[in-house]
Amino acid sequence: MKNNIALELKNAGINVKIKEAFSETVKAGRIISASHKKGSKIYRGATVTLTKSIGKPIQYLSFKGKAARFSRRP
Repeated sequence: MKNNIALELKNAGINVKIKEAFSETVKAGRIISASHKKGSKIYRGATVTLTKSIGKPIQYLSFKGKAARFSRRP
């Protein structure tokens, strides 16, 4: 069974907020960071924010200043 930290926190009475961010080093779907440090006390009803990776950013190619060429097909 896959470990789901958000579900475990919710079952313990902790509110969970999920943010998403790009990461060069963390695979998509994995947790990059949490709002509370490892080993800190969290009380029921508290909110923990988890930042989930959406993978590496896509490199955007700029076409600014380039000539646009359109062809018509017969």
